Amino acid sequence: WVVFGLLGRHVASVVRLSALLQGTRKAQPIVAAIIDFSEAEGRLPARLSDLVPGYLSTVPRTAWGAYPEWQYARVAEPSSMAGNSWVLFVETPSGEGFDVLMFLPSGRYPDRAFGGSVKRLGSWAYVFE
Repeated sequence: WVVFGLLGRHVASVVRLSALLQGTRKAQPIVAAIIDFSEAEGRLPARLSDLVPGYLSTVPRTAWGAYPEWQYARVAEPSSMAGNSWVLFVETPSGEGFDVLMFLPSGRYPDRAFGGSVKRLGSWAYVFE
C-alpha cells in the first residue's frame, strides 16, 4: 500500500505541474506588455496596473481559480535572480508548502528563489519547499 500511496502522490504532482504549465499561456500578453512598456518608456513598470490601458486592456487573471492573480516585482538585486530585473509569478501553495510558479525574462533561473528549490518547467520555473 505504501508503494501505491507514493505512486499516487507522484502522479498527482505530475498532473499538477502539467496543469500549471498549461496555464502559463495566459501570462503571455503580460510578459509582452512588460517588455513593450520597458522598451517604450525606458524603465520597468512599477506594477502590473501601469500596463493598463496603454499595453493591456486589463490585466488578465490566471487560469487557476485557487490562484487568480498574477504578481509582478522589480528585482532590487538582479544577481539574486540570475541577472533578471523583474519576475512575474503566482503563489501556488499546496498543502502546507509555499510554492511559486515564476517567469524570468532571460530564461536563466537561480537554483533557489523565494526560499525554495527551483525546478524548470519549459520557460517557467516552479519553486517548492
